Amino acid sequence: MKNTIKEPSELQKKQRSQILRKLGEEKYNKFLKKLINYSCNALFIDKRTDNYQHALLDNQIPILVKTKEKSQRTNKKIKVEEYKKNKLFGKIVL
Repeated sequence: MKNTIKEPSELQKKQRSQILRKLGEEKYNKFLKKLINYSCNALFIDKRTDNYQHALLDNQIPILVKTKEKSQRTNKKIKVEEYKKNKLFGKIVL
């Protein structure tokens, strides 16, 4: 007799998918928390939210940088200061 592998049921597939998504989110959030106090160049993009300018770190991770001026498509040295609500926040380093 051959041993055949049975296809998992739809319920099992959904459960496995949820577990993998949750694990992925946990690992990503853990990685973001490790970036606190990390300094690097960031590319500022056109988008703003309140007093924060959106930027991308050198590893393409999005960050919100508190600034009054509107920097567009420029590179500036920044420091990651905090992580809250699944987002990184930083400031410009002179």
